[in-house]
Amino acid sequence: MNKKTENEKDVRHFAQPDTYETMLETSTRFYYFVNNDLLVRQDNLFKAYLWVASLIVTLNILFTKEILGTIGNISGLICTASITVSAFCMLICLDGMRGRIDLAFPQACDYLKFYKDYQREVIELMFIEHLWDNINQEIEIQSSRGRKLRATSISLIISLSLLCLSVIVLLFTKLL
Repeated sequence: MNKKTENEKDVRHFAQPDTYETMLETSTRFYYFVNNDLLVRQDNLFKAYLWVASLIVTLNILFTKEILGTIGNISGLICTASITVSAFCMLICLDGMRGRIDLAFPQACDYLKFYKDYQREVIELMFIEHLWDNINQEIEIQSSRGRKLRATSISLIISLSLLCLSVIVLLFTKLL
């Protein structure tokens, strides 16, 4: 059996011709969601986390200046740890927002050379498969960025907790 008839058989078994347009439309919408909408949401979260981390570093530096003249050595160490964690968060955010591989939307003109050898349904199926390959690669990239966002979120909570703990320790040592 030649390749053309195998592909035609697979296409006829896979779906009716009117569903290819629906599949293509759904795949295209999902591609744009993963490639554009999800990316924008993640970038906005990275920016917000970057601002929070810089605010925590600034508060820690101001608080550390206040402690230097007092007996709050333990509090100063806790502030230093908080600054380190916040700086780590800033690095993760900057790494998450940097450039990345650009996965181009498959162009229909690339598939014009197949029109003389295959039926329309086969070409549409090839286009959809190529589109889903790009979607899967993009999902892997976005999942990696999602893990960075979760790590940053946890690190910011730890950093803010350390800042609060250093304030409590300083107030407690001043009261005693």
